[in-house]
Amino acid sequence: MRFSALWFWLLTCTCIVPMIGAEYVWPTEYSGDQAPAGWDLSTAANTTQQFSNGSISFKGPLAAFQTLSRPVGMDGNDRQPLVISAVINSEQPRELGGLPTFIALYWNPTHAFFIGVGGMSEGLERYDPARRRGWAYWITNGKIERRATERQLYSSEAPAHVRLLVSGNDISASISTNGIAYETLASLTRKDSVFAVAPERIVIGRGWFGEDAEKRQPLLANTANDPGLNEAVTSVISHVRISNEHSKLPRARLSAKATGFEDIRQEDLDRTTAEHWHLLGPLPNNDKEFGPERTRDTKNGLPLVPGHDLRWKPVTGEGPASRRSINLKTQLDMTQERQVALAITSIYCDAPRFERFWFDGARGIQIFVNGRLVADKNNGWEGDIIPDRFAATTWLNRGENVVVLRLSAAWGGSCRFVFRHDAASPTQLIADHLQAIEAYHADIEGVVLATQVFSQWYETLGQRRLAAELIGQLTASPSTGNCVFKK
Repeated sequence: MRFSALWFWLLTCTCIVPMIGAEYVWPTEYSGDQAPAGWDLSTAANTTQQFSNGSISFKGPLAAFQTLSRPVGMDGNDRQPLVISAVINSEQPRELGGLPTFIALYWNPTHAFFIGVGGMSEGLERYDPARRRGWAYWITNGKIERRATERQLYSSEAPAHVRLLVSGNDISASISTNGIAYETLASLTRKDSVFAVAPERIVIGRGWFGEDAEKRQPLLANTANDPGLNEAVTSVISHVRISNEHSKLPRARLSAKATGFEDIRQEDLDRTTAEHWHLLGPLPNNDKEFGPERTRDTKNGLPLVPGHDLRWKPVTGEGPASRRSINLKTQLDMTQERQVALAITSIYCDAPRFERFWFDGARGIQIFVNGRLVADKNNGWEGDIIPDRFAATTWLNRGENVVVLRLSAAWGGSCRFVFRHDAASPTQLIADHLQAIEAYHADIEGVVLATQVFSQWYETLGQRRLAAELIGQLTASPSTGNCVFKK
């Protein structure tokens, strides 16, 4: 295939963008305790709900249902899949037992499909509340089935990214810790089944299919048959989006100074490196928070830790490279008794947006943004760190956004971290890589890697067919002794 033809094909491909191009399901400025226009609210006794800034919080006993539903009004196919996405977290530093918190597609009381968190008293979530897993549940012809992630997600306060995808062939339920790589927990064939028609409604909230078929209520408004689940908890669902619309790629941002893929990579590293860091420590070994982790702004200066004669120390050095990997042991004199340190920076935004973090830290690292935990990883006693090993996606506000890292030293006091960030815009990254391929198509290795990268971003957006077609175009091109794409 001629390169120019492939380039034209890629530019004319449109993609569904659940995080960028689609509208919120309800207005972001809506607030109150009543359902927005077009939605139906169904709740059990002793429950409350509150809408605010594009999110809804559900508060009530673990066994009590709270559901919000509306007609879907659209279907998906292979070229234009229906993508429904949301972010779920809890307001307490433990996982939710009892009823799952989810987003769901509903056909009728005996056919529904949802993805969320909370194990319906499956054991781990109930008796080991610090463990958090993703769960997919589905009911077909009245038979209930389920599947959980094998690996633990970030802590319950951190966001879990959930996605339902309806194509022409199947419906799938996926969950992601970082908003980038999704794990598909269930996929059901649509042909010759009730699922062959468009879903009737979207349902979000806390609920269940109902164990007793004769007493089963519609729209997942069923309680759990467990009298021990009386604890009141709060779960939050935010950034709910539903779309099968098209969105054009934005203008690429390839620098005129770049001469190849390596220059692009270096410019990307410099652009995504934090502009400044301040460090505080060493602090004594303690699982409890010290206070600065929950910082929401720095208008009155950087917060200190009461009872400790410590001051924030700025990280100094020449250029972004000096802030890309930071060794806290040498800068803070970490000891065997004092193995905890804090690092703080700020990110300023002209408008609210999703932001993506790439990070690692030994022995463990927690990331707080505007006073909320958004990611945590415990690497055991491992001392090595790997750039971009972990990732997280979170929402930033307009103006200042305070980022605090809490780090625990590894064996021998080794304590380093790497961290960078960028606006979470998959379509922008796709456009950038496409332009790079056009500019440097003679670089076979670079073109292959770039194609892999943006086909992965199409997959992140739920565009499996486009991702597969990209790979197909690559494998069909000459690869021995010639450019991957002939110009």
